Amino acid sequence: MNGILAEAALINVTPNDTYATIEAANPGDEVIIAPGTYAFRVHLTKQAGVTNPILIRALDPANPPVWDFGNTLVENAPGSYTAGDRGRGGWQFSGARNYRISGIIFRNCRTASGNSAGIRYYNTTTNLYIKDSVPCSNSATAIPATSTQTHPRTNASRIGEAASSSPAVTIPGTR
Repeated sequence: MNGILAEAALINVTPNDTYATIEAANPGDEVIIAPGTYAFRVHLTKQAGVTNPILIRALDPANPPVWDFGNTLVENAPGSYTAGDRGRGGWQFSGARNYRISGIIFRNCRTASGNSAGIRYYNTTTNLYIKDSVPCSNSATAIPATSTQTHPRTNASRIGEAASSSPAVTIPGTR
């Protein structure tokens, strides 16, 4: 880069945007999501450093954005990830590192097999920090927002349902 440091970007997302806007975030970037309803899958794979995490947060925590798939099965919603397990989470983190998520509601994440969650992380994802986000009415086994569950066949973890927001869920280890 010829000694020039890249500046972190501020990425604003509205209900008129697509998954590509969020997935384009690079280490150090901050993604700010406007209030509204969103119904697309997000697949995050970037590896940020501890000192330059990727921040994804609600613009207005009092009026948070809602990922609500309604009657659409997650695997049928728009998104860049096309593998057979694409419906396993509304947001999936694969090999991702150092993301900070806050103030987002995940609702009606369902698959035909009843195996979906608001957030799924796997494939050596580390340092995923989730705060003030509420997963509800998702088809994955109910999991308190303060814990995670390891799926025995895929070594993947899901954050499923919660009655209210938790202070934070931190996933420091490898999955």
